[in-house]
Amino acid sequence: MIFEYLSHDLTGLLNHPSFVLTEGHKKDLAKQLFESLDYLHKRGVLHRDIKAANILVSRHGELKLADFGLARFYNKNAKRKQDYTNRVITIWYRSPELLLGETQYGPAVDIWSAACVLVEIFTKHAIFPGDGGEINQLDKIYNVLGTPSRSNWPGIVDLAWYELLRPMHKVPSTFADKYQERVSPAAFDLLSAMLVFDPDTRPTASDVLEHPYFTTEEPKADKVVELENLQGDWHEFESKALRKEKEREARKKDKESAEKRKLEGPAGDERELKRIKTADAQA
Repeated sequence: MIFEYLSHDLTGLLNHPSFVLTEGHKKDLAKQLFESLDYLHKRGVLHRDIKAANILVSRHGELKLADFGLARFYNKNAKRKQDYTNRVITIWYRSPELLLGETQYGPAVDIWSAACVLVEIFTKHAIFPGDGGEINQLDKIYNVLGTPSRSNWPGIVDLAWYELLRPMHKVPSTFADKYQERVSPAAFDLLSAMLVFDPDTRPTASDVLEHPYFTTEEPKADKVVELENLQGDWHEFESKALRKEKEREARKKDKESAEKRKLEGPAGDERELKRIKTADAQA
């Protein structure tokens, strides 16, 4: 099989050492992401692995979703949702209902993942960077959004692993403290609407595209045509290689500094002793 090659993915672009996305660029990429999801969901397709590394961007600023290995068809008109595995979606982007054992789900799981990506587009940092385990991932979510309850998620008590993974302590939401000043008012409102515990209350991709962030708030969406002049290809692979190189350089500098301090230590002690003796002699 032959596939189109795209020069960048979102992880690579967000971690580029010099290229910076404008607010208009961010909005255009976000808009294309939700247009893609809207297209899939209206045709009964769940992607089930939305993450920055699976979002490709061409040199002309065109965004395309990749890696449909976990994608499944679903009956969007069925009264009862179908059963699927909950071991899907890279864990940092996995919604809380999946982490608590839900097997009957729909497009809301993709919306949660896309909201996590949107935070990365805005801030260049993952919102829920866990250690790879389900319990830790839930803790990461609770520490930002607060502990869920029956009032904001009535169906939580029916989830398979709720009793097993019920949080020991209630924690308040820190979401506003962390993000309200880092994004625009409309962007914050949009994120707040998507990052809710109850999947039944999350907006659809079509709803998201009608949000004031896209329709009225300035600046308008602006395609990233500047990518045509960007040297090289930037994907998750290049991003990880750059990060590892920086880590190696940091370790090397730390080692050199430690060795320098070690060598200077005795000489420094001798100078201090000489200074004390001189002061005593003068006294």
